Amino acid sequence: MQVFVLLGDNGYDGQEVLGVYESQQSAFQAALHYAGDFASEGYVVERRELGAAAQAGFLENFRERLPFRQMTPQALV
Repeated sequence: MQVFVLLGDNGYDGQEVLGVYESQQSAFQAALHYAGDFASEGYVVERRELGAAAQAGFLENFRERLPFRQMTPQALV
């Protein structure tokens, strides 16, 4: 089963997992509605296989960056 992990990016201060979702669209919607302050550099969504071996996500093809300028309801349709 594939899951989509939403991370808030705070630049040099690192990233934090904000949630895990069943679909990419659900992860995007969660980012749009996130009200916390841990995402000054936008968001990252990683596609992962549930139960798969541990692996790095940095600069891999299953990682998508969502900068704030893209975080509008129209961008998520």
